Amino acid sequence: EIKLKKQFIQNKNILKEKRFWCAISTHPGEELICIKTHLNLKKTYKDIVSIIIPRHINRSPKIKLICDKYNLKTQILSSDELIHSDNEIIIINSYGVISDYLESCKSVFIGKSMLKKLKYVSGQDPIEAAKLGCKIYHGPFVYNFEEIYKILNKNGISKKIESAEELGENLIRDLKENKKKDLEITSS
Repeated sequence: EIKLKKQFIQNKNILKEKRFWCAISTHPGEELICIKTHLNLKKTYKDIVSIIIPRHINRSPKIKLICDKYNLKTQILSSDELIHSDNEIIIINSYGVISDYLESCKSVFIGKSMLKKLKYVSGQDPIEAAKLGCKIYHGPFVYNFEEIYKILNKNGISKKIESAEELGENLIRDLKENKKKDLEITSS
């Protein structure tokens, strides 16, 4: 337990030196959106790190294969490992750590929200990310949390996006500053 906490503190310090964003609770099909977003961000920020925390971690090897197709330096990170500082995509391969990453993260994409086929079971809970002060992006399909997202959107805490390009444009603005502080969502 103490060793794992020490590992995480070291990982947090590695991330402090980088520009990074998180995609959490992603489902098949959404990782490609995240990778395309990463590629767009890389045009502006050469050192960008994208952290993907899939809803089901057993899919981590499949996600890494997609990253490999785009020649991205990728690491599947287990709870007892250190982040290699030259990696662009970090795929989190352990449960119960989302809040650890959200504590340091300015911007987050919450998955199960871009897939029309999941329209009537779509959306993941955004409350933890909101409580930790993250700017939240989500797709158009948030059926399970529709009322919560209406409140968050109305209060400038979250924003609906429709594509990797739109997500990237918003993240470029968010990541101008490395530090997590008051961020303003602009409406389109």
